[in-house]
Amino acid sequence: MSKHHYRKQKIAVLGLGRFGSTLARDLQAMGHEVIGIDHDTNTIKSLSSELFHIAEAEASDAHALKLLGVSHCDAAVVAFSAQDLETSILATLTLKQEMEIPRVIAKAANARHGEILERVGADEIKYPERESGRHLALAWSDQGHEADNLEISNEYLITRIKAPSKLHTETFGSIKKQYPNLDFIMWLDHEDALTLAPSDDNILRKNHLLVIGGNPIEIEDFLDAVREDSV
Repeated sequence: MSKHHYRKQKIAVLGLGRFGSTLARDLQAMGHEVIGIDHDTNTIKSLSSELFHIAEAEASDAHALKLLGVSHCDAAVVAFSAQDLETSILATLTLKQEMEIPRVIAKAANARHGEILERVGADEIKYPERESGRHLALAWSDQGHEADNLEISNEYLITRIKAPSKLHTETFGSIKKQYPNLDFIMWLDHEDALTLAPSDDNILRKNHLLVIGGNPIEIEDFLDAVREDSV
């Protein structure tokens, strides 16, 4: 039986700052076809060796986006920084209203920004600055776990968690054997050093953040299995 239970998707990521570039690399590592787009020449140059499909374009230019194939994407993420509020609003409007992208996820700097993005058509709003105290996407507390997931489709999530104590000092080879249907995309240490596609001999430590992808049910089973109070 195939390991994966999801359909590979074509996803555009507009705005390749820290949030957008990390997301684009994560999605690409999972085998999705990612189109990375930014209006800054230096940003494009710095990421050209990491992303297979990357282009310099204005995010509100529907014609340019169509030429890049964005109109055929299953989903798009608007990930501009807090300094580019107008750009993110125009990009969301273009993607949803002009190009009719089925799913548009937009990064918001604050509640007001999020409200505007919703009004111009964003299907989902993310607040990474607000959530950064919870390790951006997922947090683990002494009382259990709580998750903020990036939903790619109904069948696939990307989730970031603090390394569960039950898995400390285990190798990724061992962890992957225990959970063969999950994709262990990368881990980060406390200094934000990043390791994509951890090798089997890498060891999970207390100070690591773990990024995983998979079917929502299987991710939930994994989280339940590594909870502090599970048997």
